[in-house]
Amino acid sequence: MIHLMKYRLLQMTRNKVLMFWSLVFPIILATFFNIAFGSVNSDQMGRIPVAVVEKTSQSGDTQLSYFTEMLNQLDGDTLEVNYMTEKQAKKALREEEVDGIYYVGNELSLMVAKNDIGPSILESLLASYEQQSAMVEDIALHHPEQLKQVLSGLAEESDTEEGGGYTKEVSLGATTLDTDMNFFFALIAMACLYGGFLGLDNPLTTQANLSAVGARKSLGAKPKLLIIISDMLVVEAVHFINVCVLLFYLHFVLGKDLSPHIGRVLLICLFGSLIGVCLGIMIGSLGKMGEGGKIGTFLTISMVCSAFAGLFADSIKTSIESVLPWIAKVNPAALIADSFYYLTVYDDKNRYMLNILILAGISVVFLIISFLSVRRERYESI
Repeated sequence: MIHLMKYRLLQMTRNKVLMFWSLVFPIILATFFNIAFGSVNSDQMGRIPVAVVEKTSQSGDTQLSYFTEMLNQLDGDTLEVNYMTEKQAKKALREEEVDGIYYVGNELSLMVAKNDIGPSILESLLASYEQQSAMVEDIALHHPEQLKQVLSGLAEESDTEEGGGYTKEVSLGATTLDTDMNFFFALIAMACLYGGFLGLDNPLTTQANLSAVGARKSLGAKPKLLIIISDMLVVEAVHFINVCVLLFYLHFVLGKDLSPHIGRVLLICLFGSLIGVCLGIMIGSLGKMGEGGKIGTFLTISMVCSAFAGLFADSIKTSIESVLPWIAKVNPAALIADSFYYLTVYDDKNRYMLNILILAGISVVFLIISFLSVRRERYESI
């Protein structure tokens, strides 16, 4: 058995195509994911530079003082407020030194030069202030007895925002919830399933009608079950290392905090890579189709499973779970991704262990089907 494992290891690691899809491709995809999502979920956004031009109000300075007070509260946090003359402000806007100009006086207005995130936030701030001002004026006119309570509530809200109390999503396990981490969980699940490329090569090199290596193995005295198990152990070991390399890249290079429970993370990857390998072995063992047809079948199944796990859009996973919830319970990619989710977000050990057991059970079923399929094969001549 050791002899079989040794030469299977050499044969597999020298296959550059298989190693690319099982190791290099997930790392490349993770890099693109990080480029796409890395800057979107940064904890801190750069301050928005804005110019403020004060104009003398004909009806007093109440509007001026309230709005400038709000801007001063946001200065240094969300905004970078610069008081200028109108000439200086327009020059700064042309040269893109500021994202907009607030005109504060008898009327409030905003001038922007482009449609971007910064100007949009400035417009939202002005709209929010005008909405609150209109509400206060309406209450003062029709329900003056409630004015003190409303102003007190607005003041508390302003103090909360000034202290950095903006809404923040956190998990039930006290871990900051980065919604785009779901894509990386699905990516790890896809990488685990891609061990099927390595597993698919096992029956292709065992069946005499598909390869010369398979013909030599069929003529040998080794039992087919022993050949399948030895090949599976080698492939599982290699692919588990591949997935660990991906985890290392995600954590230490891309800075993704998967979970502080490294042992549980490795357990997910162990059984995740196992089910990917067993899926490949099973597809390679079934039917009489050639290598190209079996690779296409495996690729279709693995990509559909990854898509249903939220690899391309989290809404797909949510829709599938709401319409066909049983699919999520047998979808290997969804089980792997959800295991990370339960571990990282909810810290739910029961659901985590249930997913691990389901992955192990499905892997055994795949392996049994593979053995029964290969065992029945007979050749008239080799």
